[in-house]
Amino acid sequence: MRDTPTDQAANSTVVIAPARARDGLLAATVAIISLALYLATLQPDFGGPEDTPKFQFIGYVLGIPHPPGYPLYVLLSHAFVALPIGTIAYRANLFSALMAALACSLVYVIGRQLGACRWTSLCAALGLATGASFWRSAVFAEVYSLAAVMAALAIALFLAWGARERTSRLLTAIGAFALGLGNHLTIVGIAPAVAAC
Repeated sequence: MRDTPTDQAANSTVVIAPARARDGLLAATVAIISLALYLATLQPDFGGPEDTPKFQFIGYVLGIPHPPGYPLYVLLSHAFVALPIGTIAYRANLFSALMAALACSLVYVIGRQLGACRWTSLCAALGLATGASFWRSAVFAEVYSLAAVMAALAIALFLAWGARERTSRLLTAIGAFALGLGNHLTIVGIAPAVAAC
């Protein structure tokens, strides 16, 4: 007896659910491993290279660091530095570490969306996490970790829209891209990839 289309859809849902759960668990594992690495090497207090001292306090005072102002970073770090742990500078550094770990997790998700196997996606995500330049940005208060999250989130959302062209997914992806523009203009670099979707 042949399966009806409803039976086939139900069977595929049963197969997809454990695969998604496994991917979710692996993405969370990437975030935890990355965050543990960044916490072990996090700038413990005030100071750091270039603009780091400025970014350690700019969210606390809701100031404007320098053009273009980084409004998304300022607002999110303002909320984050209100946490009752460590110093203000430590919390700002911790915000960068958390954003970098989230970006690495999203890289795993993007790899899976592009059809890469779990092992390849895991290696790509952990490769990003341990890359010298990315790692350096993850342990000091700077805008680059948040920029990586916003770019990865926009890419993941555009890929999700490409898989199932729903207007809500497209609008969410555009919203993430627009928010990313409020943090750092480097997100414009993904525009050619978005146009290809």
